[in-house]
Amino acid sequence: MGVAWVCASSLGCTITYSQFDAPTPYPLAAPIITLTVQDALRVAVLPTVPAPTAPPQLSVAVSPQPSPTPHYYTVQPNDTLMDIALQHDIALEDLLLANPNVSATALQIGQTLLIVKDRADLLLTPLPVLTLPAPQCHPTPTEQILCVGTVLNSLPKAVEHLTIEVHFFDAQQVLLHRQAVEPALSVIEPNERAPYHLVVSELTLEQIGGLGTLLVGGSETDTASARFVPLQTQNLTYERLDNQVKVAFEVTNPTEQTAKEVRVLVALYDGDQVVAYRVFERAGRFPPQASWQVVETLQLLAPSATLSPPILEVEAPLQQDATPTPTA
Repeated sequence: MGVAWVCASSLGCTITYSQFDAPTPYPLAAPIITLTVQDALRVAVLPTVPAPTAPPQLSVAVSPQPSPTPHYYTVQPNDTLMDIALQHDIALEDLLLANPNVSATALQIGQTLLIVKDRADLLLTPLPVLTLPAPQCHPTPTEQILCVGTVLNSLPKAVEHLTIEVHFFDAQQVLLHRQAVEPALSVIEPNERAPYHLVVSELTLEQIGGLGTLLVGGSETDTASARFVPLQTQNLTYERLDNQVKVAFEVTNPTEQTAKEVRVLVALYDGDQVVAYRVFERAGRFPPQASWQVVETLQLLAPSATLSPPILEVEAPLQQDATPTPTA
């Protein structure tokens, strides 16, 4: 039912929970095919089929659409650098300048290229190249659409302040709607992933023939570790209860630093697909040796999902005016 907010109190501190409701998904109703459409935009779409009694679950992908600002293009079968340059109306030398590590004689399918329309933009810091599979979309009792996805950081550096656009297409690959969303984590460390979700009121599932994702904001960072307190999580337990999972864990501060606040992401996955997540927030300072215990339930998107153990990620910004507590 969209985004639900629940407030409770524990240990004299305010805790804010944020969670998406999880209706039961439906199986894919038709095979996925790949088409090439206008402006060199490549999008995987679902062929038109009669609307089923239960709306189908959609999971398709789209490469970034050319724009006046730097963006990325995924190499397709039979592509050449000259073809890609012509498709995006740029000079071949500019394409090579933007991608100095790309070999013109060893172009690989699935390789990601930076596309720069204006040579002056080559002086700008490009957006990081991240793994952005299309989200899974589900019906809700309120006739809205709930879409849930993940972003994977496969880079050697942390990334922060990401903004993702989800694009919704009809069966003729016409863009119907796009909506921006931020992941559940402000900083994603290397080889880690973060879920996101969005609620769409403008469309129905029957109108959607394809989905796409595009990174429109974010940057790499070397300073994240200095801006956060490295809290620890322990005593994690979880129990499956039909279409819910009960989780319990404890957060402790073993350092001499004080955190401004604490946010804990608890995510459950079935393979690479997120099937539930929740963000727990504890407002107020979290001083050295403090502890915080959480016991709550998460609603599953797919009651039949095969679950991996919950993944916990903690964000605790450093209290800037705090000084280390002296040790005896």
